[in-house]
Amino acid sequence: MTGEVAIAGLGLVTAFGAGASRYWRELCAGRSALRPATRPGYGVVGQVPGDDPGVPAADPDEPRKLRYAETALREALAGAGLSAVPPDAVVVVASQAPPAPERADRPAGMREFTGPDLTARLPPSVPVWYVSHACASAAFGLLLARDLVRSGHTGTAVVVGAHVLNEYEYRSMEVVKALSPEPARPFDPARAGISLGEGGGAVVLQPATGAAGEIVVVGGATRVAGALPAAAATADLAGCMRAALADADAVPPAGAGEPARPDYVHAHATGTAQGDDVELDALGEVLADLGLADVPVSSHKGAVGHLLHSSFFPALVAASAALRTGTAPPTVGLRRSRRAGPSWLPATTAPLAGRRLAMVNSFGFGGSTASVLLRHRTRGV
Repeated sequence: MTGEVAIAGLGLVTAFGAGASRYWRELCAGRSALRPATRPGYGVVGQVPGDDPGVPAADPDEPRKLRYAETALREALAGAGLSAVPPDAVVVVASQAPPAPERADRPAGMREFTGPDLTARLPPSVPVWYVSHACASAAFGLLLARDLVRSGHTGTAVVVGAHVLNEYEYRSMEVVKALSPEPARPFDPARAGISLGEGGGAVVLQPATGAAGEIVVVGGATRVAGALPAAAATADLAGCMRAALADADAVPPAGAGEPARPDYVHAHATGTAQGDDVELDALGEVLADLGLADVPVSSHKGAVGHLLHSSFFPALVAASAALRTGTAPPTVGLRRSRRAGPSWLPATTAPLAGRRLAMVNSFGFGGSTASVLLRHRTRGV
């Protein structure tokens, strides 16, 4: 497979409301949308505002997950200059599982656990593939879509997903004691766990020709079944990042000069004591091997929460915007900036010394790990 693949359009719904640009503004302002849940039985979460004008009004016959996915998809398509998904496209859905058949004895909450089911909104010719790799699902889906475009299988690949609060996923985080009693504070020494968030995301990928986009997916790698049953080990994460860098080196023009060196890293960091440290340790090894220091590293999960299978979408929007603007966003909840080996963890926005490459990490239970390399380019080059 040869050739680069560009991000032609991005769409996002978060606890800040609809819109990728709105999310980026709030993230850079250091604001958090994490609040005590309006639903009984839930703690501090990031809920999509019920009155947000950018999200269609609730339909009791449809899952909210579908509304968030559709809203994000419309924004991504518009960014790509498309009014609808082309009939020769491929759609990849990041999800816990494909939608389950409707049954009278099926619990109502199951509709928000599986899916979303977009088939009725797509041309009959468009295949829909579901990818489930825990919290790395959307990143796995993006790299699958990238390969579909690079191979010439399709000229347009769409990755979409959504997450809403539901009993199944919330209780699974609760039972392993991963949830924080306060808003999540990734990288902060006083962090106490994760906060779940709601939302949806979508990305349109096309060949990097003409005016396809400023951001190119230039490298990536995935790994499955790490050494530990619940969280990846340092060696697994470092190995995945190194493989992503090697993949970027192998694709011209990124591999035409010096080895790929990230100017910014958007971390998976969720706010757990173990997970954040393991990621920083792995990242420290990789950056040190490259001879780098003070590389800005941040996470969005203290701002909008952890969207589980769809958590990669806010990360992708943030990393893409960081390259376009030359600005590293803060990690909301981190009380003061600090160094962690060769990583610089900003508590406020920080200028990027370079804006060529960004790394985006996405990790999941069971050893599902993914790392993606993005390159900023002059439009049309």
